Amino acid sequence: MIDVDEALEAVHQAALAGDPEKLDLARRAYLEVDGKGSVAADMRYRLGLSRLFLHRDADGAIELFKEAASEKGAPVAPEARVSLALCLSTKGKRQQAIFELRKMLPEGAAPTIHTAQALDFLSVLLRDSGAQQKDIIAVDEQRKQHLLSLAMAAKEGEKAHYLLRLAAAHVDAGTGPELALARKRYDEVIKMGAAAGDTAVQAARQAQKTLPR
Repeated sequence: MIDVDEALEAVHQAALAGDPEKLDLARRAYLEVDGKGSVAADMRYRLGLSRLFLHRDADGAIELFKEAASEKGAPVAPEARVSLALCLSTKGKRQQAIFELRKMLPEGAAPTIHTAQALDFLSVLLRDSGAQQKDIIAVDEQRKQHLLSLAMAAKEGEKAHYLLRLAAAHVDAGTGPELALARKRYDEVIKMGAAAGDTAVQAARQAQKTLPR
């Protein structure tokens, strides 16, 4: 049997060769010699993406994402859990998807790209599932807090991205004051000009046109 280093090298070589099937086989071979830890979680996550996008096997992807997400401390675990929730939602399992996303948001959770992603998606799912308004409002407040924190800490191009998402969160709330805040955020992106990037500026201008007066 090959050792861990040889298995990892086989994965690297398969990736360089650009053969998806060989890459899947190499990743599975790696998991036979190292089935725990961060690297194994990453292998399972990549295999899950392959099952989903190359083989159209959502059930197989769900199992792999679930295993990757359960590996505590693995850098890929949050991304795997969001992917798991997306797959569950696509299969009509909204409540399970909501449950998985809430796992990423314990009390006092620090803002990260993954918590913001989870909150964006959770907000949509709660609305689609007819959740109580108080639950939607609570998630939207946390969503805005995380996006604002990330925007303030980001460099200009990335900041524009978070400000656009923050504006969208204000729009989702739908009240007069929230729409005014959305307009303010869009203005911030527009005033950033070239630092924000043409795509972000155009998106902000177009979004402003759709806001109720």
